[in-house]
Amino acid sequence: MTTARKPPGSGRAPPPGDIQRRRHSTDVDRRKATPVEFPTLTCGDLVKQQYETRFLVENLLADRQPCILAGPKKALKTSILVDLSLSLTMAVPFLDRFTVPTAANTLLMTGESGLQVIKDTVERISRQKNVDPSVISAFILSVRVPQIADGDHLDALRQLFLDKEVEVLLIDPVYMTMDGAEAGNLFAQGWKLRRISEVCEEYGVTLILCHHTKKSTNDPCAVPQLEDIAWAGFQEYARQWLLVGRREIYVPGTGQHRLWLSVGGSLGHGGLWGLDVYEGPYRGPGSRVWTVDVLDADQVLRQADDRKAQAKEVERRRELGTDKQRVLDTMAKLGRETRNVIRDTVGLGRGQRFDQAWAALLADKQIVEHGTIRKDNHQDYPAYRLADGNLK
Repeated sequence: MTTARKPPGSGRAPPPGDIQRRRHSTDVDRRKATPVEFPTLTCGDLVKQQYETRFLVENLLADRQPCILAGPKKALKTSILVDLSLSLTMAVPFLDRFTVPTAANTLLMTGESGLQVIKDTVERISRQKNVDPSVISAFILSVRVPQIADGDHLDALRQLFLDKEVEVLLIDPVYMTMDGAEAGNLFAQGWKLRRISEVCEEYGVTLILCHHTKKSTNDPCAVPQLEDIAWAGFQEYARQWLLVGRREIYVPGTGQHRLWLSVGGSLGHGGLWGLDVYEGPYRGPGSRVWTVDVLDADQVLRQADDRKAQAKEVERRRELGTDKQRVLDTMAKLGRETRNVIRDTVGLGRGQRFDQAWAALLADKQIVEHGTIRKDNHQDYPAYRLADGNLK
């Protein structure tokens, strides 16, 4: 499956000003050539404006709105970005669920994984989407990420936007694009993020930054929230967000990931889904896969309740088995004895645990009633002993 590339600027506002001047300008030249202006309009003029809300992914990712994709380490963030990039480029459903209305030229700049890993990820996801990656020219990759506050890097981005007709820029990870010296300074972080945003806005490019969530959390499997995004400024900066987090702790070697996908944005779009991804265990080059299943939130919550109930039942059975063995071991030491003496010696208390273990042993005929025993109060009480099969 291939998608023809659109002619330059098709369906999008052309970059303002003279393109040749932009190709060779620097930040200093730009400041000298552009006087400071503050455009204004009246409230009446504002309400007469017609604004079109365009989605790159229907009701999930709005066009030209800065986006943060965030999650904990090793939660498939880069793989999800590759799925998104291929989906946008080929106009095929994102995560095999969410509609992509039109194709867009996409630039993915990733600094963590390396070409070998990215190549494997691209091939696996392409197979799942039934597309041929060898003929895709509108999906551009770079294994170097820009420094988002550096003038030379921003000028290089401008040139890339022009040369490759970029419409969507994905940067992974954002921590490699900053020095981190003022990660807790809202003002410093805001200034850095504003610089890259202005360049993207200038060229009509949708910016998606891949970032981490905070490490300190009471429940590592809770639904991720906007407040979980790490570093100062990013929560305030995001006009829309895609947050991933684990629904269940990953078991190494299984290749099975059960994640949350929480989406929101200033336009009011968003939702909560479960995202199940199966990659399979590594058994040599080309052995892994990319199988995704997006579950509605109510389905996920029902599954969670079912798993909790199953886990509770497993724990109940384990506890019952332990309690039964304690009763049997105690009776083996005491020999024939009354129920009350056995109960008090076992040490399970006078609650349900002993009663349930005792009832189960009687039902299984592992213990049997055997006559009576007269106690100090001169009353006879039923006596019990181990069944013949349990006698040592």
